[in-house]
Amino acid sequence: MVHVKLNSDIIRQIILSLADSDPKTGEYKSYSILYPCLLVNREWCRITVPILWQQPFSFDHIRGARAIVTYFLL
Repeated sequence: MVHVKLNSDIIRQIILSLADSDPKTGEYKSYSILYPCLLVNREWCRITVPILWQQPFSFDHIRGARAIVTYFLL
């Protein structure tokens, strides 16, 4: 079995295409798809974390997120 190491720029493009960013606003439509990318390996995690931290409070897809936001704002 041959292991091929992808260039970090290619991995970043793959992750950004998975996130499906909106060209008008630059916001990512689906953050939930990025969480498994954190667990692939160290390189994928290193590339994914800054993308997730670009919009730390963008978790509309998480159930109960409204309660969390309300709690932190109080």
